[in-house]
Formats: sequence, structure tokens, C-alpha cells
Amino acid sequence: MKEWYGYTGKILNVDLTNDKISVERERLEDLRLFIGGMGMNCKLGAEILKPNTEPFSDENVIILGAGPLVGTVTPGASRTVGL
Repeated sequence: MKEWYGYTGKILNVDLTNDKISVERERLEDLRLFIGGMGMNCKLGAEILKPNTEPFSDENVIILGAGPLVGTVTPGASRTVGL
């Protein structure tokens, strides 16, 4: 879809505790509000993580995301940011 530009429009959820994998669609409005991979990663982290989650607990998550410029010649676009 043209309006997605460099985004795939999908979020892959991998639950290692329950051996489940699911795919959900990103909302185009969220991509407009939270620009880039870092913005979407922060939004997802705020939605998923509970306050005061212990770092090594089963409730903690790893969020990996790439912005729309990753894979292009744009300087700095290929860095990795994890939350």
C-alpha cells in the first residue's frame, strides 16, 4: 500500500513462554504519530510493559524494530535500538 511507504504494517509477536507466534497489523495513525522505529518501539513498550517489571522476570519483553529508512543509504538509518 502506498500510504505505508517504508513500513510493513505488521507486528510479529513471539511468546517464548507459551510457544505462540502471532501477527497483528499496525495502525497507520500510530505510524504517523510515533515516527520511525524508535517511536513505535517506545509506544509498544509503554503499552505492553507494566510499571516496575523486574528485568529478568517472565513478564518482561524484548522489542526489536526497524524504521522505514533502514536498508537505504540514509546515514544512521541502519543502527539498532532495543528497548
